[in-house]
Amino acid sequence: MNFLIESNNVSKYLEKEHYFKKIKKQLSKDFNDSSFDQELDAIHFIKSNLLLLLIKRFLKQVFQSNPDFFFQLIYRIDIPETLMRQLFLEAEIDFEKLANLVIKRELLKILIRENYSS
Repeated sequence: MNFLIESNNVSKYLEKEHYFKKIKKQLSKDFNDSSFDQELDAIHFIKSNLLLLLIKRFLKQVFQSNPDFFFQLIYRIDIPETLMRQLFLEAEIDFEKLANLVIKRELLKILIRENYSS
């Protein structure tokens, strides 16, 4: 199975309720933050577009208020270092691009688990 996930493929998975729920569960596990979880729980499948906005806003807030936690979070989610370097080379961090990377990475974890667990 090819695990390169294009943006349009992510949308296809988010259109399936069981993947939407799995992504939310994985986000909750990796973010490990009660305030994030409260907002995450309020996002329902029919409003899945709000997921990206929540991640973007949360990452930006954490980066500004607690950079150490931000980098721990990025490490826990396992965003590749090369991609993070590219984001930091820009004049400003593109938190929307980072939020998309987070969703792709979380989806990748789910797909790998589905395909390689017994």
